[in-house]
Amino acid sequence: MKMKLGISSAGVTNRYGIEEGFKLIKQSGFDSVDISLTGYSKEADTVYNVSEDEFLSYFSNIKKICDDLELEISQTHGRLTTCVPEKDLCEAIKINSELDLKASGILNAPVCVFHGVKLKQWEGVCLEEDFLLAKNKEFFEDYLTPLCEKYKVKFALETHGCSKISTGSVLDYVGDARNLRKSFDLIDSKWKSFCFDSGHTNEAIYYGGPGMYESIKALGESIEVLHLHDNQGFYDSHLMPLNGAFGAIDWAVVFDALNEVGYKGAYNWELGLGCFGNYLDQALPYIHGYLRNFINNKGRI
Repeated sequence: MKMKLGISSAGVTNRYGIEEGFKLIKQSGFDSVDISLTGYSKEADTVYNVSEDEFLSYFSNIKKICDDLELEISQTHGRLTTCVPEKDLCEAIKINSELDLKASGILNAPVCVFHGVKLKQWEGVCLEEDFLLAKNKEFFEDYLTPLCEKYKVKFALETHGCSKISTGSVLDYVGDARNLRKSFDLIDSKWKSFCFDSGHTNEAIYYGGPGMYESIKALGESIEVLHLHDNQGFYDSHLMPLNGAFGAIDWAVVFDALNEVGYKGAYNWELGLGCFGNYLDQALPYIHGYLRNFINNKGRI
């Protein structure tokens, strides 16, 4: 079976526009896209602050463009911050999270990715394990799950890396995949899944988290979407897979572990494409060719 190759589309569509950007992604050879919703919010002058008809028209148009190109929307990316102590901010996050799921439903995306509880948000309030687990459960079970049911979209808890608190950078609580699994198991929802982020997990390893293989095995068959990218361990660089040249991830281990847990979805790459500037349209076919060869050889090049 052909392995589906995907790319996070924002770096392309932000530069070339929605229609031309998706066309370029398809012409370059990619099978699927991850559409980021993180730049939209109800508070700003974005499509999240327009009429119901305009909202529906905007995302229906994106879906039609992708459908016409036969470009699968494998996933979307929702809020980067979810569980916070500030009441006003918390309410704004909830409103935007619903809009993330609503947009995802219109796009017919099966999964919308969210970040969970972060130490840096709760420093000075409480960092006890039971408290953090309760906060994650409250947001994803009590608030998000009924909305997932309404819009027929799963949420995916994304793996974290480090968290920057007053004493410096430390392993985030759910940066440890075993803790993320613990939180996941406490959430009563048929709409839950995981997004395995290789770069975040590699960063977590640098700060004392479990290895790549152990992390993937801890999440297991509940991994439904991926954010794949490389780094040197201490900074979330969103690099191409480099196999030791400048990156630090042992990609053969990643592919073997994903195979062991039965992963069947798109191999989606979340890359920092800004470095290509206005040359991106010429670089993207090369990026596709490199990544296609890379996944076909399961990280062994």
